[in-house]
Amino acid sequence: MGYRIHGARVRDESLPRSHRLSALGSCLQHSQAMDYPATWTYLERRLGRARRDPGFPILEALAAVDDERRLRAVAEAAYAVRRRAQKATPRRQLRLTEVTPSSPRRWFGDEVRAARHVLATRSTGHAGLVTGVDPAADAAAVDLLTAGPPTDPTRLAALQALLARARRRRELPTLLVLEQVHLATYGGFPMGADWGFTSSGGL
Repeated sequence: MGYRIHGARVRDESLPRSHRLSALGSCLQHSQAMDYPATWTYLERRLGRARRDPGFPILEALAAVDDERRLRAVAEAAYAVRRRAQKATPRRQLRLTEVTPSSPRRWFGDEVRAARHVLATRSTGHAGLVTGVDPAADAAAVDLLTAGPPTDPTRLAALQALLARARRRRELPTLLVLEQVHLATYGGFPMGADWGFTSSGGL
């Protein structure tokens, strides 16, 4: 079943609460903002109730997911127009540094808080991210959570060097963490912009 059918089951107050929660879980399976466990805990923290709590606001949770999907769909449509125009020019190849609807991976409309949540849950072993992250990327995540976003030029240059290497070698686990560090620091960037930690982030 698709997202709309599961969403209708979440809204159906004639169903047992457990069935509606299960349908909400199925809706989250369609989410592209973050992995499944982190999405549940993000919603719990955002709404102030655990999903097993009888007072967990099921409809508010679904509305939050609906809003994210709507904003994502708008970004995807705008990006598709941009890519069609690019393909009509000599510049057909997508840059690795370019913001797309799926990179950096994010919760549209709440990028900073969601990114911090992913990093926090990852640090306690519950984010479900792939293992094999570079220790420097892990350290960057911990630094952000404990000391705040990076502002020191030396620290930013080190992050940019790590990002450039991860892109070049396609080190996806490290890229996932650096994406969240970037989002938690700067928020969302416009579609098609280059993202990085320094002015040379496009390199």
